[in-house]
Amino acid sequence: MLRKIVDLFTSLKLTIVCLAAGMALIFAGTLAQVHLGIHEAQQRYFQSMLVWWPAEGRGFRIPIFPGGHLIGAVLLVNLIAAHAKRFRWSWRKLGIHLTHAGLIIMLAGGLFRSLCG
Repeated sequence: MLRKIVDLFTSLKLTIVCLAAGMALIFAGTLAQVHLGIHEAQQRYFQSMLVWWPAEGRGFRIPIFPGGHLIGAVLLVNLIAAHAKRFRWSWRKLGIHLTHAGLIIMLAGGLFRSLCG
């Protein structure tokens, strides 16, 4: 059971699904800026865990898509888990390790900045 969970979080398929979901979210959020304005669209699409429908508050809301925080958090966990499982340290791969460390720092910093401040 634990092995399946680790395989899920280290999967390249999960990475591709998250990147595709991120592209769809950016497209939908960009189109929503026309009707909602830039700040409201950022709040609803990019700075939320889920995108809700209807967003105007008609009594009930249904989550229809993962938000920017959720996609970013899953990508962060996926990158850290895959790096820990698959990559082995060597001086020849220093560039790959530094690149991935930079991505991890950027994803974590963006997520924590958005959630905490």
